[in-house]
Amino acid sequence: MAPRISKCEQGFSIVEALIAGSLILTGLIASLALINSSIRLAIVAKDELVGANLAQEGIEIVRSFRDANWIAGRLFDENFTDGNHRVHYLDSAFLPYVDTALLFDQNTGFYQYAAGVETPFRRRIRISHVSPSEVRVISRVDWTTRGIPYSVRVEDHLFDWLPD
Repeated sequence: MAPRISKCEQGFSIVEALIAGSLILTGLIASLALINSSIRLAIVAKDELVGANLAQEGIEIVRSFRDANWIAGRLFDENFTDGNHRVHYLDSAFLPYVDTALLFDQNTGFYQYAAGVETPFRRRIRISHVSPSEVRVISRVDWTTRGIPYSVRVEDHLFDWLPD
C-alpha cells in the first residue's frame, strides 16, 4: 500500500506560488524605486549646496576686491563697473562676462576658469551702483541637473564705510 499524504503535507499550489512571487516582486520594485529616488534627491541636494556656496563665494570675492581697494588707498569701488562680470579666487579683478562653465580643479578642490574638469555651474556677478557710497552685488549661479534647470541668487550691498 502506498503511504497516504495528508493535506497538511502537500506542497504549494501554483496559485499560492504566484501570489507569493508577486508580493515579493512588488516589495522589490518598491524598494528599488525608493533607492533610485533617494539617489536622485541626493544628487540634487549636493548640486544645490555647491551652487549656493559658489554664489556666496562670488560675493566674498567682490568683497575682497573692495578691501584690496581700501588697503591700496583707492576708492572702495574702483574698477567696479556696472554690468555683468565673472570672478574666481585666482584673480584680483573682474573678468569680462562670458557665459561659460566653471571648471573643477581636482588637485586643489577649487572651482575656477583656468583649468580643470567642466562642471554644469555658471556664475554671473552683477554690479550696480545704488549711490556714491553703495554698490549692489548679485551673484547668480545656474546649472542643470538631470535636465532640470536650477538657480541660486545671492545679493549683498557693499558700502564705503571707511572715513576719508
